[in-house]
Amino acid sequence: MFLIGVELVDVAGLCRILAVRRAEFVVALLTAVAVVVFGVEDGMLIAIAASIVDHLRHSYSPHNAVLVKSPAGHWRSEPVTAGARTSGGLVVYRFASAMYFANASRLIADIGTLLAAGPDLRWFCLDAAAIGDVDFTASTVLAGAFTRLRARGVRVVASNLAHGVRVELQRYGVTPDAWYDTSGEALAAYANDTSGG
Repeated sequence: MFLIGVELVDVAGLCRILAVRRAEFVVALLTAVAVVVFGVEDGMLIAIAASIVDHLRHSYSPHNAVLVKSPAGHWRSEPVTAGARTSGGLVVYRFASAMYFANASRLIADIGTLLAAGPDLRWFCLDAAAIGDVDFTASTVLAGAFTRLRARGVRVVASNLAHGVRVELQRYGVTPDAWYDTSGEALAAYANDTSGG
């Protein structure tokens, strides 16, 4: 059994994974060791569990971003930093994962960072292109974030919401001041609002 398990391990493949993605290498190495020690069936069950843990680790700490327009007019992601702005007093903020109890606190931390310095924030646009689901706990956190922003005089809008997510938020009673199909529409509305149009 041990020799069969050893023959199943693709050492060259493990080296390629190590070169480009260390966390995935750990999962692959754990899988290889589990197959050698416990056999193929048990090794695969351990691999599935390790992959789920790795996925949860990524969703727990999503790569959220402030969206800005490049000189060519295309959207690009910038890190969430103190005072980061999309345009003037507007932040288009992309939450890069489904929102659930374990990662919703990242939203609060990011909003705190965005409010810390820089030009006064007048509009906050939640770009929800990457949000496929919002659980009840996250909806409560989101509602609190909207309340905090509004208390500072910030208009709260949302863009790029999938129909199902929008329905969920409405069911939870979490509604922005306006919904936009795209972040470009939100940017245009902000420009119109600040120009007095």
